[in-house]
Amino acid sequence: MAIKPLILLDKCKGLHTGVASIRVKYDTGSGATFLQACSNVVVDRAGRITRRDGAVLKNAQAMLSIFSDGIDCVGQTNTALFRIAADYTLTGLRDLTPGHKMYYAKSPEGIFYTNGVERGRVARFGLSMVWDRGVEEYSPVKTLIMSGPPEHFKHMHYNNGRLFVAVDKTVYYSDYRSYGNFYLERDMLQYPDKVIGFASSVKTLFVFTEKHVFSYPGPSMQDAVESVASNIPLLEGTVAYNDSINSEFSTLPMWMTKNGLYVGFPDGQARNVTEGRLILPDTAGRGKASCNGGQYIAILDY
Repeated sequence: MAIKPLILLDKCKGLHTGVASIRVKYDTGSGATFLQACSNVVVDRAGRITRRDGAVLKNAQAMLSIFSDGIDCVGQTNTALFRIAADYTLTGLRDLTPGHKMYYAKSPEGIFYTNGVERGRVARFGLSMVWDRGVEEYSPVKTLIMSGPPEHFKHMHYNNGRLFVAVDKTVYYSDYRSYGNFYLERDMLQYPDKVIGFASSVKTLFVFTEKHVFSYPGPSMQDAVESVASNIPLLEGTVAYNDSINSEFSTLPMWMTKNGLYVGFPDGQARNVTEGRLILPDTAGRGKASCNGGQYIAILDY
């Protein structure tokens, strides 16, 4: 009886699902292997295999929030903060008080985070650091001891060498390039209504309150002049930055209001770029937004 030639599994045609070749079932009688179950692919009539359109499940964890600064990515479950690697594996950073959503801000020193109870900083490559207070020395004989950031804040933002945090109707900002140093009695901005967000346009800071949009154009907070950029309030959570390099709005902040889509400019002005073409119902509330290929996409609560 002739011996059937050996067929190497790595020469077979089929769908690769990450299963080792030695574990794929092989029928010695027919000299064939069984195709393995596979998902998120399309096989056309010519046998070409392509990834299908739509969402692809990478991790089954339930996440309350996810944030990336372009280098590191972190995510929050109900009870812990994780670093998310490029292959979507999770590395635990710290335990969290359940039920408190995280807020983030990216800076040259990594990702700052707070949920109103815990706060900290994720340095480069996922190293979790304490966000504490520091000491700033102004002269050989005088030292000004600044506190750390105020307690129980949520909204925060990095702009031009400073970290800004909001507590109700007040915004506190850190010492220049010293993000743990806050002189709470001096370096603050106060508003007539509650602060609900921030944005930056180059070096200009935008502060969103429940009824207004304020801007601070200038190279530093000491030189900035406050102005009201708009009396149409932000729909909270809808700030996104234009990612198109071919747009006149490239890198500029965009946000949704009930009157349409606004863009913030480096001179401190805000302009409705959909005026007369987009008006939302009064029931429109907060939401989430992103820019993809120069297209602004928002999902709103009603």
